[in-house]
Amino acid sequence: MIDFPGKKRLVSLRKKRNRYAENMFVAEGEKIVGELLLSKEVVPVIVYIREDKWVEKFDENKLFVRVNEKKFRQISTLETSQGWLGVFKMPNYVTKPMHLTFPVLVFDSIRDPGNLGTIIRTADWFGIDTIVCSKDSVDVFSPKVVQSSMGAVVRVKVYYTDLEVFFKSRSEVPLYAFTMNGNNVFNFKIPEQSFLLFGNESRGISEKLLTFATKKITIPNFSKKRNKIESLNVAVSASIVMALSKK
Repeated sequence: MIDFPGKKRLVSLRKKRNRYAENMFVAEGEKIVGELLLSKEVVPVIVYIREDKWVEKFDENKLFVRVNEKKFRQISTLETSQGWLGVFKMPNYVTKPMHLTFPVLVFDSIRDPGNLGTIIRTADWFGIDTIVCSKDSVDVFSPKVVQSSMGAVVRVKVYYTDLEVFFKSRSEVPLYAFTMNGNNVFNFKIPEQSFLLFGNESRGISEKLLTFATKKITIPNFSKKRNKIESLNVAVSASIVMALSKK
């Protein structure tokens, strides 16, 4: 059995500043790692395989490293791991949004990695390949985002920028802000050439960004117990809007 190298360096990739310093990110799970290995968007650095998942054909590939269960637990971020962990170089695209494919999903201070990962996965399903986030949003290459995106992070480009500057520079594109009070989304045709803006999980969209909105749009609450439901989860809201944008 080969003793796995660089444990300290590998664990350091859990922190954003180290990921960008090394230009590498981590993915876990046989399906996700396998999909990334087939992708032309990322370059694999190394793949750790837990010994119970090791098969003979891996002996022929120096990219794969066999480790025992104890050591695999030390590098894994999951409570229940599938025994695959890969390190990949980040996709080769700039963080400043340059070439946009509409409609573009925009997020103001999205913080939950599970939400962003689910949004990326859903965007991939609906053929939406451009997402723009405020600079204080969760990092797209954090392990939990990569995990919940199921590998879609290499197909959907996620950019980070100052949203005020971004909207000012692209004022010709209509901006639809999804808020609690606005026009009923089911009575509205979402134009393909548009920005679709969603807010923070708890605070919603900032007042400064709302001033750029062409129109405020709402997903109405049909519950008979409306006072018991504060709002929809941002990933659920974005999924509904993505589906409606394809009508």
